[in-house]
Amino acid sequence: MYFRIFRKSLGGTLFLSALTAVLTLLLFLAMQTRVTADSTAEDFEAFNPGSVDGQDGWRMTGSYDVEVITNTYGFASFGNYSLRISNAVTSGAFSDQTFSRELTDEAGESTARNDGQSGGVRQDYFEASWDFASTVTTTEQAGLQVTVSPDRGDGARMSWIQMADTPTGLAVNFYGYDTTLGGTCSDLTNFVYVEVASGLDRTIPHNIKVTMQFNEGINNDIVKLYVDGNLLYTGKDWEDYFRNCEPPNSRTVDSLLFRVAGTAAPATSGNGFLIDNVSLYSGPCPLDCYTGATTVLVNSDTAGSLGWDFLQETPTGSGEFVAGPSMPPIGSGSVRLVVDDTGGESFGTQIFAGMRFTDVTRLKYSAYQAAAGNSVFAPTLQMNVDYGLTGGNPTWQGRLVYEPYLTGASVIPQTWQTWNALNGAGWWATGAPGNSVCTQGSPCTWQDILSNWPNASVQAGTFSGLLLKAGGGWSGGFDGNVDMLIVGQNGVDTIYNFELASPCTDPCYVDALNGSDSYSGSSPTYAKSTIQAAVDQVNTGGDVIVASGIYTGNVVITRHVSILGAGSGSDPAANTILREDNNSAIITLQAPAAGASAADPILLQDLRIEPQSAYGINVVDAPPANTVSYVKLENVQVVGTNEQNDTESEVGLKVSTNASLTNLEINNSAFDRLTYGWYFAKHNDWGPGGSIVSSVVVSGTTFNNNDVKGIYVEKLSDAAFTNSSVQNNGLYTGFWNARWNAGFDINLKGEETYQNLSFSGMTFSGNGLNTQDGAALMIKARDDGATYGAHPASLTNVTVQNSFFTGNERGIRFGEPDKNNAGPTNVVVASNFISGNVQTYTGTDGSAYGGVINYTQATV
Repeated sequence: MYFRIFRKSLGGTLFLSALTAVLTLLLFLAMQTRVTADSTAEDFEAFNPGSVDGQDGWRMTGSYDVEVITNTYGFASFGNYSLRISNAVTSGAFSDQTFSRELTDEAGESTARNDGQSGGVRQDYFEASWDFASTVTTTEQAGLQVTVSPDRGDGARMSWIQMADTPTGLAVNFYGYDTTLGGTCSDLTNFVYVEVASGLDRTIPHNIKVTMQFNEGINNDIVKLYVDGNLLYTGKDWEDYFRNCEPPNSRTVDSLLFRVAGTAAPATSGNGFLIDNVSLYSGPCPLDCYTGATTVLVNSDTAGSLGWDFLQETPTGSGEFVAGPSMPPIGSGSVRLVVDDTGGESFGTQIFAGMRFTDVTRLKYSAYQAAAGNSVFAPTLQMNVDYGLTGGNPTWQGRLVYEPYLTGASVIPQTWQTWNALNGAGWWATGAPGNSVCTQGSPCTWQDILSNWPNASVQAGTFSGLLLKAGGGWSGGFDGNVDMLIVGQNGVDTIYNFELASPCTDPCYVDALNGSDSYSGSSPTYAKSTIQAAVDQVNTGGDVIVASGIYTGNVVITRHVSILGAGSGSDPAANTILREDNNSAIITLQAPAAGASAADPILLQDLRIEPQSAYGINVVDAPPANTVSYVKLENVQVVGTNEQNDTESEVGLKVSTNASLTNLEINNSAFDRLTYGWYFAKHNDWGPGGSIVSSVVVSGTTFNNNDVKGIYVEKLSDAAFTNSSVQNNGLYTGFWNARWNAGFDINLKGEETYQNLSFSGMTFSGNGLNTQDGAALMIKARDDGATYGAHPASLTNVTVQNSFFTGNERGIRFGEPDKNNAGPTNVVVASNFISGNVQTYTGTDGSAYGGVINYTQATV
């Protein structure tokens, strides 16, 4: 490993550029051997004015406008001497151009060729930094451009960085090489040109840093380009140019090539650029070397407890944790901020309350612009400021805002860029006294802030805040991301890594009172707030565990998931209560939702569902899928409001006309105080082979106090009801079709073959009272009239046993009155207690009364 800093002294005092000082500090934190600088003055201070050739390892043998000069330009950080270079004379040659001193240890991939030009211990990381400034500060030097390339000393360039003077200021440009673009060695298709920075102030020096991470294999080396401390571009080197066009392998690097080629600009002779404070490094150090820093994971679960939160400062904006985009600078996620033209959205914290600005030794963050109305926009860093003029001042004094584009750097869309808020003039103030000094038109540097307000700090108390913000009147809006905030205080760095918490898989937790859908749902502490969010997230076959409380919202289940509540009682402190937020069903089971088997069903357990003018549970088709299967309800109470109207909208369990439901099990549940406990629709789905509800087992369940019917089904086969209560249904005589009010009305339709309905241990009482044809249990297979006659239904094997039928308008009736239906057939009514089922209807037009009534052609 080898590290060299070219430094200088002026009047006996050591002067290092700001970047070199920061780099030195980083290197010291990483490993002490890296800070040992060469003791020779290799920043041109020990050089003799004139040709650079032969001085401390530098070379230049051509007749170019390059020389070491006395610094008379007023750039203090450049000391007494600097290298001056222009493109007054250019050449297509390489070997006679200007090369820096070479490092002892080269850098490159293990297979890279050095051809004897470099050596030492090969490293996988290279870093170079230099300052440059224009010798003419008042006007453009037309045509001035100089390129700098990491090299091995013979022109085998592995990258290309250009410094140029333009009408709007100094510029930094970059060429990378992407072998995936399909070009050939005879064209420039694979070369990727990027304007990295433009409009840079020509009256001050600027710094360029390039880092190269050499990774084994093709098309995967990483080049990062910084201007004035800000990471502005991440791209690729030229490894695959050499593999494709000068095979077989890439090249090593150990030095910098300063080259002037192309169209000459003779007017720049004697002027051009000054180059100073050059540093090179090769070694194993990871990028940006934040060794020893504390990394704090801030994700959708931990943000609140760590003191971070989103804030919509002006409508309309939104913020969230997301995965990506692309490859964030740390981890795999980031914070996304989206605003419209007027919106302002922040992600911020008060944990830096009272932090003195003089203690800040690092302040960086990374940002990504996905889409913006104006390409200059990047998320800003803002701090609520106390200028410290009168000690701790609790009143609002405005904000200090760091705006990346004000530094002259280019915001590159769809690229992660790192912004160093301590470098460059990017700060402006919103309130007094700062706004009279630091404005958007004349922004300040961090040093300006420290000089003007040496006691300034992040405000403490109510108005404390450090924020990353998008928007605030950004025309066209903005969509982008922030990540990797680095705050250093007194040399101690903390890195804030913004991530999307690993989402729950199985189980997923929900808590309406304490949860948030931004949470992962992976534990009760970080539960989601809505059941739907957990249903969408949980693995297929997984459980959604719902805490006690009231949940207002509509849940749609399209696959095998289970919802497990805390109880089905009426007290939300101890039970899980579901209500709709519109007139849609509270829970929708949508085909092809299916459990794995009867032993592993879609399970709804320990829930209270309270529909109001809505369905409690609705089974629907989603063509071409029409069947929902293997569903179990355990201790689920569906309780309505007895709305008593003609809308027929309050139904406990609804199966839509074209939907099928198979393998349904219901235990210890309730369908009470609704219009219909169940409603299975079939009308107009005439079959044969149409929709069906089959393989149904119901036990220990109540169908009580429903306005019209406990159940009304137009399709049902292979169903067994045991030990359940059917009481006081059909008492709403104002219903438009109250004539047929009942406990159970099994009114089978369509050209289908139904079979095997059994009722055992049931209690039917007080059903259908005061209605013309009301009854406790009606069972019909419709084959009468023009419509049903054309599509006759049949039903065989009905058993009613060991049940109680007392105090109903009628007990059991088979067939539609006076329709002479063919079935049901093979009907057995045995061992039942049937008593007191007598007329309460005051009219005289009712059908036959009694405990068992048969209107069919079959024998009961």
